[in-house]
Amino acid sequence: MEAVLISGAQGLGSEGLGPGEGSETGRRFRLHSIDGIARSTGATRGLYSPEVRPPRGRFNTDLGTGAFEQAAKYLSPEKITIYPLLGSSKGRGVRVRINVSGMIFETLESTLSRFPDSLLGSPKKREKYYDSKNKEFFFDRNRVAFDSILYFYQSRGKLLRPSEIDRKTFCDEIQFFELGEDVVERFKAREINIEPEVGPLPENPFQRKVWEVMELSHSSLFAQIVAIWSVFVILLSIVIFCIETLPRFRYSRNDKNTPLNGLEIFCVAWFTFEYVARLLAAPQKLKFVRGILNIIDLVAILPYFIILGISAPGHGKESNASYVAFFRILRLVRVFRIFKLSRHYRGLKILGMTLRASLRELLLLSFFLLMGVIIFSSVVYYVESANFGSIPEAFWWSVVTMTTVGYGDKTPSTAWGKAIGSLCAVAGVLTLALPVPVIVSNFSYFYNLDKERRYSFEQEVKSTASGKHTSASTA
Repeated sequence: MEAVLISGAQGLGSEGLGPGEGSETGRRFRLHSIDGIARSTGATRGLYSPEVRPPRGRFNTDLGTGAFEQAAKYLSPEKITIYPLLGSSKGRGVRVRINVSGMIFETLESTLSRFPDSLLGSPKKREKYYDSKNKEFFFDRNRVAFDSILYFYQSRGKLLRPSEIDRKTFCDEIQFFELGEDVVERFKAREINIEPEVGPLPENPFQRKVWEVMELSHSSLFAQIVAIWSVFVILLSIVIFCIETLPRFRYSRNDKNTPLNGLEIFCVAWFTFEYVARLLAAPQKLKFVRGILNIIDLVAILPYFIILGISAPGHGKESNASYVAFFRILRLVRVFRIFKLSRHYRGLKILGMTLRASLRELLLLSFFLLMGVIIFSSVVYYVESANFGSIPEAFWWSVVTMTTVGYGDKTPSTAWGKAIGSLCAVAGVLTLALPVPVIVSNFSYFYNLDKERRYSFEQEVKSTASGKHTSASTA
Protein backbone atom coordinates (compact mmCIF):
# COMPACT_ATOMS: atom_id res chain seq x y z
CA MET A 1 0.00 0.00 0.00
CA GLU A 2 1.02 3.61 -0.38
CA ALA A 3 1.93 5.35 2.84
CA VAL A 4 3.59 8.67 3.68
CA LEU A 5 6.72 8.66 5.77
CA ILE A 6 7.67 12.02 7.33
CA SER A 7 11.40 12.50 7.42
CA GLY A 8 11.82 12.99 11.15
CA ALA A 9 13.23 16.07 12.82
CA GLN A 10 13.89 17.97 9.58
CA GLY A 11 10.28 17.92 8.47
CA LEU A 12 8.93 18.69 11.93
CA GLY A 13 11.51 21.39 12.57
CA SER A 14 10.72 23.25 9.34
CA GLU A 15 7.09 23.58 10.44
CA GLY A 16 7.76 24.62 14.02
CA LEU A 17 7.43 21.13 15.39
CA GLY A 18 11.11 20.79 16.24
CA PRO A 19 13.39 22.62 18.66
CA GLY A 20 12.67 26.35 18.92
CA GLU A 21 13.61 29.47 20.87
CA GLY A 22 11.86 31.31 23.72
CA SER A 23 10.78 28.52 26.05
CA GLU A 24 12.23 27.62 29.37
CA THR A 25 13.87 24.54 28.07
CA GLY A 26 14.42 25.77 24.54
CA ARG A 27 11.83 23.27 23.17
CA ARG A 28 8.34 24.08 21.82
CA PHE A 29 5.97 21.88 19.93
CA ARG A 30 3.06 22.59 17.63
CA LEU A 31 0.63 19.77 17.00
CA HIS A 32 -1.26 19.27 13.74
CA SER A 33 -4.15 17.02 14.60
CA ILE A 34 -6.03 14.80 12.20
CA ASP A 35 -8.99 17.22 11.94
CA GLY A 36 -6.68 20.02 10.73
CA ILE A 37 -6.96 22.23 13.86
CA ALA A 38 -3.59 23.58 14.94
CA ARG A 39 -2.73 23.30 18.61
CA SER A 40 0.26 24.81 20.36
CA THR A 41 1.51 24.49 23.87
CA GLY A 42 3.83 26.65 25.89
CA ALA A 43 4.59 24.00 28.42
CA THR A 44 8.09 23.04 29.16
CA ARG A 45 7.39 19.56 27.78
CA GLY A 46 5.30 19.09 24.66
CA LEU A 47 2.48 16.75 23.93
CA TYR A 48 4.86 14.55 21.96
CA SER A 49 7.18 13.89 24.88
CA PRO A 50 7.26 10.34 26.24
CA GLU A 51 5.70 11.46 29.53
CA VAL A 52 2.72 13.30 27.95
CA ARG A 53 1.82 11.41 24.77
CA PRO A 54 -1.77 11.79 23.54
CA PRO A 55 -3.62 8.60 22.75
CA ARG A 56 -4.83 9.94 19.40
CA GLY A 57 -3.30 12.08 16.65
CA ARG A 58 0.09 10.37 16.58
CA PHE A 59 1.96 10.18 13.29
CA ASN A 60 2.39 6.38 13.14
CA THR A 61 1.09 3.47 11.12
CA ASP A 62 -1.78 2.85 13.53
CA LEU A 63 -3.81 5.61 11.83
CA GLY A 64 -3.50 4.18 8.31
CA THR A 65 -2.65 5.79 5.00
CA GLY A 66 -5.51 8.30 4.98
CA ALA A 67 -4.51 9.86 8.28
CA PHE A 68 -0.97 10.33 7.03
CA GLU A 69 -2.12 11.95 3.81
CA GLN A 70 -4.43 14.34 5.69
CA ALA A 71 -1.76 15.28 8.19
CA ALA A 72 0.78 15.76 5.39
CA LYS A 73 -1.15 18.75 4.03
CA TYR A 74 0.31 20.90 6.80
CA LEU A 75 3.91 20.02 5.98
CA SER A 76 6.17 21.12 3.16
CA PRO A 77 6.02 18.78 0.13
CA GLU A 78 9.78 18.48 -0.06
CA LYS A 79 9.80 16.96 3.44
CA ILE A 80 7.46 14.14 2.45
CA THR A 81 8.51 10.88 0.82
CA ILE A 82 6.07 8.26 -0.42
CA TYR A 83 7.17 4.61 -0.20
CA PRO A 84 5.31 1.37 -0.87
CA LEU A 85 5.20 -0.28 2.53
CA LEU A 86 4.70 -4.02 2.30
CA GLY A 87 4.88 -4.57 6.02
CA SER A 88 7.01 -3.68 8.96
CA SER A 89 9.17 -5.51 11.44
CA LYS A 90 9.52 -3.66 14.72
CA GLY A 91 13.03 -2.39 15.07
CA ARG A 92 14.31 -4.25 12.01
CA GLY A 93 13.00 -2.37 8.98
CA VAL A 94 10.54 -3.03 6.17
CA ARG A 95 9.34 -6.57 5.48
CA VAL A 96 8.91 -7.71 1.87
CA ARG A 97 6.25 -10.25 0.91
CA ILE A 98 7.08 -12.44 -2.10
CA ASN A 99 4.67 -14.85 -3.80
CA VAL A 100 6.36 -17.53 -5.90
CA SER A 101 3.75 -19.60 -7.76
CA GLY A 102 1.42 -19.56 -4.74
CA MET A 103 4.04 -20.05 -2.02
CA ILE A 104 4.54 -17.03 0.23
CA PHE A 105 7.99 -15.92 1.35
CA GLU A 106 8.73 -12.98 3.66
CA THR A 107 12.06 -11.32 4.30
CA LEU A 108 13.48 -7.93 5.20
CA GLU A 109 14.26 -5.16 2.77
CA SER A 110 17.73 -4.91 4.27
CA THR A 111 18.37 -8.58 3.43
CA LEU A 112 17.56 -8.08 -0.24
CA SER A 113 19.56 -4.85 -0.43
CA ARG A 114 22.77 -6.81 0.22
CA PHE A 115 22.88 -7.44 -3.54
CA PRO A 116 21.51 -4.22 -5.05
CA ASP A 117 22.23 -5.21 -8.66
CA SER A 118 20.05 -8.31 -8.53
CA LEU A 119 16.37 -8.48 -9.44
CA LEU A 120 15.10 -8.63 -5.86
CA GLY A 121 17.75 -6.29 -4.47
CA SER A 122 16.95 -3.45 -6.89
CA PRO A 123 13.61 -1.69 -6.20
CA LYS A 124 13.42 -0.50 -9.80
CA LYS A 125 13.93 -3.97 -11.28
CA ARG A 126 11.37 -5.70 -9.06
CA GLU A 127 8.80 -2.91 -9.35
CA LYS A 128 7.08 -4.45 -12.39
CA TYR A 129 6.35 -7.64 -10.43
CA TYR A 130 4.52 -5.81 -7.63
CA ASP A 131 0.87 -6.77 -7.12
CA SER A 132 -0.79 -3.74 -5.51
CA LYS A 133 -4.03 -5.66 -4.88
CA ASN A 134 -2.40 -8.33 -2.73
CA LYS A 135 0.45 -6.05 -1.60
CA GLU A 136 3.14 -8.51 -2.65
CA PHE A 137 5.62 -9.33 -5.40
CA PHE A 138 4.49 -12.18 -7.62
CA PHE A 139 6.88 -14.43 -9.58
CA ASP A 140 5.72 -17.35 -11.70
CA ARG A 141 8.89 -19.31 -11.09
CA ASN A 142 10.06 -22.55 -9.48
CA ARG A 143 9.09 -22.56 -5.79
CA VAL A 144 11.69 -25.08 -4.63
CA ALA A 145 14.50 -23.25 -6.39
CA PHE A 146 13.44 -19.90 -4.90
CA ASP A 147 14.06 -21.24 -1.40
CA SER A 148 17.76 -21.47 -2.32
CA ILE A 149 17.64 -18.09 -4.06
CA LEU A 150 16.33 -16.45 -0.88
CA TYR A 151 18.96 -18.25 1.18
CA PHE A 152 21.54 -16.68 -1.14
CA TYR A 153 20.50 -13.24 0.16
CA GLN A 154 20.21 -14.36 3.77
CA SER A 155 23.64 -16.05 3.82
CA ARG A 156 25.37 -13.19 1.97
CA GLY A 157 26.26 -15.17 -1.14
CA LYS A 158 26.05 -18.90 -0.38
CA LEU A 159 24.30 -20.72 -3.22
CA LEU A 160 23.12 -24.30 -2.70
CA ARG A 161 21.21 -26.26 -5.34
CA PRO A 162 18.34 -28.44 -4.06
CA SER A 163 18.86 -32.10 -4.91
CA GLU A 164 15.42 -32.35 -6.54
CA ILE A 165 16.15 -29.51 -8.99
CA ASP A 166 18.23 -30.28 -12.06
CA ARG A 167 21.17 -28.08 -12.98
CA LYS A 168 19.57 -26.52 -16.05
CA THR A 169 16.43 -25.38 -14.20
CA PHE A 170 18.41 -23.99 -11.28
CA CYS A 171 20.80 -22.18 -13.60
CA ASP A 172 17.80 -20.58 -15.35
CA GLU A 173 16.49 -19.39 -11.98
CA ILE A 174 19.86 -17.83 -11.14
CA GLN A 175 19.88 -15.97 -14.43
CA PHE A 176 16.25 -14.84 -14.06
CA PHE A 177 16.83 -13.31 -10.62
CA GLU A 178 20.05 -11.72 -11.95
CA LEU A 179 22.34 -12.85 -9.16
CA GLY A 180 25.31 -11.98 -11.36
CA GLU A 181 27.44 -13.55 -14.06
CA ASP A 182 30.16 -14.39 -11.53
CA VAL A 183 27.63 -16.40 -9.52
CA VAL A 184 26.53 -18.26 -12.66
CA GLU A 185 30.13 -19.06 -13.58
CA ARG A 186 30.92 -20.25 -10.05
CA PHE A 187 27.84 -22.45 -10.09
CA LYS A 188 28.81 -23.97 -13.43
CA ALA A 189 32.38 -24.53 -12.29
CA ARG A 190 31.26 -26.21 -9.07
CA GLU A 191 28.26 -28.21 -10.31
CA ILE A 192 29.35 -28.98 -13.85
CA ASN A 193 33.14 -28.87 -13.52
CA ILE A 194 33.79 -27.70 -17.07
CA GLU A 195 36.14 -25.16 -18.48
CA PRO A 196 34.94 -22.20 -20.51
CA GLU A 197 34.43 -22.76 -24.23
CA VAL A 198 36.82 -20.04 -25.36
CA GLY A 199 39.91 -19.50 -23.25
CA PRO A 200 42.59 -16.84 -23.57
CA LEU A 201 43.81 -16.04 -27.07
CA PRO A 202 47.45 -15.57 -28.12
CA GLU A 203 48.71 -12.00 -28.12
CA ASN A 204 50.65 -12.38 -31.37
CA PRO A 205 48.30 -11.66 -34.32
CA PHE A 206 49.68 -14.50 -36.48
CA GLN A 207 49.52 -17.02 -33.64
CA ARG A 208 45.99 -15.87 -32.82
CA LYS A 209 44.89 -16.40 -36.41
CA VAL A 210 46.42 -19.91 -36.48
CA TRP A 211 44.82 -20.74 -33.14
CA GLU A 212 41.38 -19.57 -34.28
CA VAL A 213 41.63 -21.57 -37.51
CA MET A 214 42.83 -24.76 -35.82
CA GLU A 215 40.89 -24.60 -32.56
CA LEU A 216 37.77 -22.43 -33.06
CA SER A 217 35.99 -23.95 -36.04
CA HIS A 218 33.12 -21.42 -35.92
CA SER A 219 35.35 -18.35 -35.97
CA SER A 220 35.47 -18.05 -39.77
CA LEU A 221 34.63 -19.79 -43.03
CA PHE A 222 38.24 -20.88 -43.54
CA ALA A 223 38.27 -22.43 -40.04
CA GLN A 224 35.14 -24.42 -40.93
CA ILE A 225 36.80 -25.68 -44.12
CA VAL A 226 39.88 -26.78 -42.15
CA ALA A 227 37.66 -28.55 -39.62
CA ILE A 228 35.79 -30.42 -42.37
CA TRP A 229 39.09 -31.43 -43.96
CA SER A 230 40.41 -32.67 -40.61
CA VAL A 231 37.26 -34.76 -40.07
CA PHE A 232 37.70 -36.26 -43.55
CA VAL A 233 41.32 -37.25 -42.79
CA ILE A 234 40.28 -38.81 -39.45
CA LEU A 235 37.57 -40.89 -41.13
CA LEU A 236 40.01 -41.90 -43.87
CA SER A 237 42.55 -43.14 -41.31
CA ILE A 238 39.85 -45.16 -39.51
CA VAL A 239 38.76 -46.74 -42.80
CA ILE A 240 42.39 -47.66 -43.55
CA PHE A 241 42.74 -49.14 -40.05
CA CYS A 242 39.74 -51.40 -40.71
CA ILE A 243 40.49 -52.34 -44.35
CA GLU A 244 44.06 -53.43 -43.72
CA THR A 245 42.77 -56.31 -41.56
CA LEU A 246 41.04 -57.92 -44.57
CA PRO A 247 42.70 -61.19 -45.70
CA ARG A 248 43.77 -59.77 -49.04
CA PHE A 249 45.59 -56.85 -47.38
CA ARG A 250 46.70 -58.52 -44.14
CA TYR A 251 50.03 -59.83 -45.44
CA SER A 252 50.88 -56.75 -47.52
CA ARG A 253 50.23 -54.04 -44.93
CA ASN A 254 53.93 -53.96 -43.99
CA ASP A 255 54.85 -53.26 -47.60
CA LYS A 256 55.73 -49.60 -47.96
CA ASN A 257 54.80 -49.51 -51.64
CA THR A 258 51.09 -50.27 -51.19
CA PRO A 259 48.44 -47.53 -51.61
CA LEU A 260 47.17 -48.14 -48.08
CA ASN A 261 50.60 -47.40 -46.63
CA GLY A 262 50.81 -44.21 -48.70
CA LEU A 263 47.43 -43.06 -47.40
CA GLU A 264 48.53 -43.89 -43.85
CA ILE A 265 51.63 -41.73 -44.28
CA PHE A 266 49.47 -38.89 -45.61
CA CYS A 267 47.10 -39.10 -42.60
CA VAL A 268 49.96 -39.20 -40.08
CA ALA A 269 51.63 -36.23 -41.79
CA TRP A 270 48.42 -34.17 -41.47
CA PHE A 271 47.92 -35.16 -37.82
CA THR A 272 51.51 -34.23 -37.05
CA PHE A 273 51.23 -30.87 -38.78
CA GLU A 274 47.95 -30.14 -37.00
CA TYR A 275 49.33 -31.01 -33.57
CA VAL A 276 52.57 -29.03 -34.01
CA ALA A 277 50.73 -25.98 -35.40
CA ARG A 278 48.28 -25.94 -32.50
CA LEU A 279 51.10 -26.45 -29.99
CA LEU A 280 53.13 -23.53 -31.36
CA ALA A 281 50.07 -21.25 -31.46
CA ALA A 282 48.69 -22.24 -28.04
CA PRO A 283 48.61 -19.34 -25.53
CA GLN A 284 49.18 -21.75 -22.60
CA LYS A 285 51.44 -24.52 -23.84
CA LEU A 286 51.68 -26.48 -20.59
CA LYS A 287 47.89 -26.56 -20.29
CA PHE A 288 47.68 -27.55 -23.96
CA VAL A 289 50.02 -30.52 -23.49
CA ARG A 290 48.08 -31.75 -20.45
CA GLY A 291 44.69 -31.55 -22.19
CA ILE A 292 42.89 -34.88 -22.60
CA LEU A 293 42.05 -34.36 -26.27
CA ASN A 294 45.60 -33.26 -27.00
CA ILE A 295 46.98 -36.36 -25.28
CA ILE A 296 44.72 -38.45 -27.51
CA ASP A 297 46.08 -36.62 -30.55
CA LEU A 298 49.65 -37.37 -29.50
CA VAL A 299 48.86 -41.03 -28.77
CA ALA A 300 47.30 -41.37 -32.22
CA ILE A 301 50.51 -40.12 -33.87
CA LEU A 302 53.26 -41.82 -31.83
CA PRO A 303 52.61 -45.48 -32.86
CA TYR A 304 53.54 -44.80 -36.48
CA PHE A 305 56.87 -43.21 -35.57
CA ILE A 306 57.65 -45.95 -33.04
CA ILE A 307 56.97 -48.66 -35.64
CA LEU A 308 58.99 -46.69 -38.17
CA GLY A 309 61.93 -46.53 -35.78
CA ILE A 310 61.77 -50.23 -34.91
CA SER A 311 61.48 -51.22 -38.57
CA ALA A 312 64.45 -49.08 -39.56
CA PRO A 313 67.52 -50.76 -41.17
CA GLY A 314 69.65 -52.55 -38.61
CA HIS A 315 66.88 -54.70 -37.17
CA GLY A 316 66.91 -58.23 -38.55
CA LYS A 317 63.90 -60.37 -39.32
CA GLU A 318 64.48 -62.32 -36.10
CA SER A 319 64.45 -59.07 -34.15
CA ASN A 320 61.27 -57.95 -35.92
CA ALA A 321 59.60 -61.28 -35.16
CA SER A 322 60.12 -60.73 -31.44
CA TYR A 323 58.15 -57.47 -31.63
CA VAL A 324 55.01 -58.91 -33.24
CA ALA A 325 52.95 -58.57 -30.05
CA PHE A 326 54.27 -55.06 -29.49
CA PHE A 327 53.38 -54.13 -33.09
CA ARG A 328 49.85 -55.39 -32.55
CA ILE A 329 49.44 -53.16 -29.50
CA LEU A 330 50.79 -50.14 -31.34
CA ARG A 331 48.49 -50.76 -34.27
CA LEU A 332 45.57 -51.11 -31.91
CA VAL A 333 46.37 -47.74 -30.33
CA ARG A 334 45.55 -46.11 -33.65
CA VAL A 335 41.88 -46.79 -32.98
CA PHE A 336 42.01 -43.84 -30.56
CA ARG A 337 42.02 -41.59 -33.61
CA ILE A 338 38.25 -41.86 -33.59
CA PHE A 339 38.25 -39.71 -30.45
CA LYS A 340 39.81 -36.93 -32.48
CA LEU A 341 36.34 -36.42 -33.94
CA SER A 342 35.24 -34.98 -30.60
CA ARG A 343 37.28 -31.86 -31.37
CA HIS A 344 35.11 -31.12 -34.38
CA TYR A 345 31.87 -32.95 -33.58
CA ARG A 346 30.22 -31.25 -30.61
CA GLY A 347 27.99 -34.24 -29.89
CA LEU A 348 30.97 -36.27 -28.70
CA LYS A 349 32.05 -33.37 -26.51
CA ILE A 350 28.61 -33.28 -24.93
CA LEU A 351 28.77 -37.04 -24.37
CA GLY A 352 32.19 -36.75 -22.72
CA MET A 353 31.08 -33.91 -20.43
CA THR A 354 27.94 -35.88 -19.53
CA LEU A 355 29.96 -38.94 -18.55
CA ARG A 356 32.35 -36.83 -16.52
CA ALA A 357 29.52 -35.06 -14.69
CA SER A 358 27.75 -38.40 -14.11
CA LEU A 359 30.82 -40.18 -12.77
CA ARG A 360 29.29 -40.71 -9.32
CA GLU A 361 26.13 -42.19 -10.82
CA LEU A 362 28.15 -44.48 -13.08
CA LEU A 363 30.24 -45.68 -10.13
CA LEU A 364 27.03 -46.28 -8.19
CA LEU A 365 25.62 -48.25 -11.11
CA SER A 366 28.80 -50.35 -11.34
CA PHE A 367 28.73 -51.04 -7.60
CA PHE A 368 25.10 -52.19 -7.71
CA LEU A 369 25.81 -54.34 -10.75
CA LEU A 370 28.82 -55.93 -9.03
CA MET A 371 26.75 -56.73 -5.96
CA GLY A 372 24.05 -58.35 -8.08
CA VAL A 373 26.57 -60.38 -10.06
CA ILE A 374 28.20 -61.78 -6.92
CA ILE A 375 24.90 -62.56 -5.20
CA PHE A 376 23.14 -64.25 -8.12
CA SER A 377 26.28 -66.07 -9.28
CA SER A 378 26.71 -67.58 -5.84
CA VAL A 379 23.07 -68.63 -5.60
CA VAL A 380 22.85 -70.10 -9.09
CA TYR A 381 26.07 -72.05 -8.55
CA TYR A 382 24.68 -73.93 -5.56
CA VAL A 383 21.29 -74.45 -7.24
CA GLU A 384 22.61 -75.34 -10.72
CA SER A 385 25.93 -76.99 -9.91
CA ALA A 386 25.53 -79.30 -12.91
CA ASN A 387 25.56 -76.39 -15.38
CA PHE A 388 27.99 -74.05 -13.58
CA GLY A 389 31.36 -75.39 -12.54
CA SER A 390 32.28 -72.48 -10.24
CA ILE A 391 31.08 -69.10 -9.03
CA PRO A 392 33.49 -67.17 -11.31
CA GLU A 393 32.13 -69.19 -14.24
CA ALA A 394 28.63 -68.01 -13.31
CA PHE A 395 29.76 -64.35 -13.38
CA TRP A 396 29.29 -64.19 -17.15
CA TRP A 397 25.78 -65.60 -16.89
CA SER A 398 24.87 -63.03 -14.21
CA VAL A 399 26.23 -60.12 -16.25
CA VAL A 400 24.40 -61.01 -19.48
CA THR A 401 21.21 -61.72 -17.53
CA MET A 402 21.23 -58.49 -15.49
CA THR A 403 21.95 -56.45 -18.63
CA THR A 404 19.11 -58.35 -20.40
CA VAL A 405 21.47 -59.45 -23.18
CA GLY A 406 21.00 -63.18 -22.59
CA TYR A 407 23.38 -64.95 -24.98
CA GLY A 408 22.07 -68.34 -23.81
CA ASP A 409 25.43 -70.11 -23.64
CA LYS A 410 24.71 -70.87 -19.95
CA THR A 411 21.09 -71.37 -18.85
CA PRO A 412 19.48 -72.79 -15.70
CA SER A 413 17.43 -75.94 -16.20
CA THR A 414 15.70 -76.54 -12.85
CA ALA A 415 12.66 -74.68 -11.54
CA TRP A 416 14.66 -73.03 -8.75
CA GLY A 417 17.35 -72.02 -11.23
CA LYS A 418 14.79 -70.41 -13.54
CA ALA A 419 13.25 -68.55 -10.62
CA ILE A 420 16.67 -67.20 -9.67
CA GLY A 421 17.29 -66.25 -13.29
CA SER A 422 14.01 -64.32 -13.36
CA LEU A 423 14.90 -62.44 -10.18
CA CYS A 424 18.32 -61.71 -11.63
CA ALA A 425 16.81 -60.19 -14.77
CA VAL A 426 14.31 -58.05 -12.83
CA ALA A 427 17.04 -56.86 -10.44
CA GLY A 428 19.23 -55.98 -13.41
CA VAL A 429 16.48 -53.89 -15.03
CA LEU A 430 15.89 -51.95 -11.79
CA THR A 431 19.60 -51.48 -11.20
CA LEU A 432 20.18 -50.07 -14.68
CA ALA A 433 17.06 -47.90 -14.63
CA LEU A 434 17.70 -46.05 -11.36
CA PRO A 435 20.71 -43.83 -12.34
CA VAL A 436 19.53 -43.28 -15.93
CA PRO A 437 17.31 -40.18 -15.23
CA VAL A 438 20.25 -38.37 -13.64
CA ILE A 439 22.47 -39.11 -16.63
CA VAL A 440 19.73 -38.03 -19.05
CA SER A 441 19.27 -34.80 -17.07
CA ASN A 442 22.99 -34.07 -17.30
CA PHE A 443 22.98 -34.74 -21.02
CA SER A 444 19.99 -32.42 -21.51
CA TYR A 445 21.74 -29.70 -19.52
CA PHE A 446 24.97 -29.90 -21.50
CA TYR A 447 23.08 -30.04 -24.78
CA ASN A 448 21.12 -26.88 -23.99
CA LEU A 449 24.25 -25.21 -22.64
CA ASP A 450 26.07 -25.99 -25.88
CA LYS A 451 23.20 -24.49 -27.89
CA GLU A 452 23.34 -21.31 -25.82
CA ARG A 453 27.11 -21.09 -26.25
CA ARG A 454 26.91 -21.52 -29.99
CA TYR A 455 24.15 -18.95 -30.26
CA SER A 456 25.97 -16.36 -28.15
CA PHE A 457 29.23 -17.00 -30.02
CA GLU A 458 27.51 -16.58 -33.40
CA GLN A 459 25.88 -13.37 -32.19
CA GLU A 460 29.24 -12.08 -31.02
CA VAL A 461 30.82 -12.89 -34.39
CA LYS A 462 27.97 -11.15 -36.22
CA SER A 463 28.19 -8.06 -34.03
CA THR A 464 31.97 -7.92 -34.53
CA ALA A 465 31.57 -8.25 -38.30
CA SER A 466 28.85 -5.59 -38.42
CA GLY A 467 31.00 -3.27 -36.32
CA LYS A 468 33.94 -3.68 -38.72
CA HIS A 469 31.62 -3.11 -41.66
CA THR A 470 30.20 0.07 -40.06
CA SER A 471 33.66 1.43 -39.27
CA ALA A 472 34.81 0.70 -42.82
CA SER A 473 31.77 2.46 -44.28
CA THR A 474 32.36 5.47 -42.04
CA ALA A 475 35.98 5.64 -43.10
